[in-house]
Amino acid sequence: MVPSEFIERILDQGYLWGLADSEMQHALVESLKYNETYVMPFWSKESGLAKICTDDWQDYKPVKITSDSFLDDWLVGMHNDLLLIGLDWDTDLSGEEYEPLDILEYIEGVHEWNFSRVILAKIFQYEIDYSWIMLRECLPRRLSHLQNLPLARGQ
Repeated sequence: MVPSEFIERILDQGYLWGLADSEMQHALVESLKYNETYVMPFWSKESGLAKICTDDWQDYKPVKITSDSFLDDWLVGMHNDLLLIGLDWDTDLSGEEYEPLDILEYIEGVHEWNFSRVILAKIFQYEIDYSWIMLRECLPRRLSHLQNLPLARGQ
């Protein structure tokens, strides 16, 4: 079950927290549920994160992520990268693990977040980018033979 308190808090405040090193590589923890799978933890509050950033995690610092970016980009990206999500984990970096799309589906159901809009926008943007590349790269080659043809002009 998705933690509704976490979702409510990040939507209300407009941001959440992750851990990243100086190169902005976000923290990954091995999944306790699945072999060879990683979990990226996030928190709805910054308080307590300083306790985590010690010992093995001393190179990591709390970083703020906007809720819009998290919902529109991060969750789909993590799903594509086969990562799980940890929400509001304890200071031992343990807690429940969630599939990213489960979070989006939950938000769509409760908050009328348009899950389909997010996915379709990503697909549509890819199609636009791909179409533009094809037009820019291929069309001139395909039309080059027309340059030498006489054009009929209306009188």
